Amino acid sequence: MIEKIVNEINGLLRDGYPYSALGMALALPDICGNIAYPRTKVGIRYKKWYDEYVSPISAIRPDDGFITVDGEVCYKLRCAYLHSGNFNLGDNGVVKHIGKFTFHYNRNPDLRFIQVAQSTGGKYLMDIDLGVFCWQLCTAATSFYKNHQQECSSATIEIKDTTPTEEEQKALRALVEEKSGYTFEEMKEMKRKDSTFEIDIDFLT
Repeated sequence: MIEKIVNEINGLLRDGYPYSALGMALALPDICGNIAYPRTKVGIRYKKWYDEYVSPISAIRPDDGFITVDGEVCYKLRCAYLHSGNFNLGDNGVVKHIGKFTFHYNRNPDLRFIQVAQSTGGKYLMDIDLGVFCWQLCTAATSFYKNHQQECSSATIEIKDTTPTEEEQKALRALVEEKSGYTFEEMKEMKRKDSTFEIDIDFLT
């Protein structure tokens, strides 16, 4: 499942869906942390997993003279974004030094640049490239998965794609048109004029 999520995140970034990509990327430490430390409380295991697996590959390290994203910051970001739909990290703990937190996004991976933190009036303005941030989370999750495949297998779910093949769709469309007496275009037009319009398709079962 982790590999599939990582692939979808990369696809979302490539196709121009940064909001969905960010949400899925922020869920990775939840998923992996639950596998790595199942008896630990959610917030603690989220931060622990991030610091253990993501921080070592971070583009900027604290000893470079910049404040950077660690497990604490990422957890507050996860809560703010997934629960409230914003980047308001609060003003407690390590994030009290962050005056403003934002993301920017470039669909071209060759033009993504590392996270930036500048001190202004004692506060940091953090502007992070979403592609770099997601890459770090995805790279850490992929590495974790490769080294913990047995444990990860117990957390695997499958969402089956039941979309009919093109031929099956054509056959179904022909059957609906034959049994209803309307073409699809006629049914669309009737639906446009009357939103309550429906066709009884019990005959298909």
